[in-house]
Amino acid sequence: MADLCASAKIIVAPDFPTNEFYWSSRIYLTLGLGGFLVHPDCYGLKPELKEGTHFAGYKGMNELIATIEYFLEHEDQRKTIQMQGQKKCLENCTFEDRLETMLETIYSDEKL
Repeated sequence: MADLCASAKIIVAPDFPTNEFYWSSRIYLTLGLGGFLVHPDCYGLKPELKEGTHFAGYKGMNELIATIEYFLEHEDQRKTIQMQGQKKCLENCTFEDRLETMLETIYSDEKL
């Protein structure tokens, strides 16, 4: 996976089984390994990862194609987003961070 992230200009996350509140750990893995990721629009990611800053987003096949074409032509912008995504994941999206967030969510629900 590390070799793929290092060698591919763009990595596309499929829009299944992702939805607005579910995404796989691939986003953290891909960004953490330095890949440039095009990921389906996902509302639940917005508090921690910013579309256009840490990854590129898309809604539907036409937007996916347009996004890929855009970032193939704008290498400097792609590399900037790629570096920012990797930095963010290495600093704030570790397994420890994920576990802490889950526990905070569980314990805050218990107080309701």
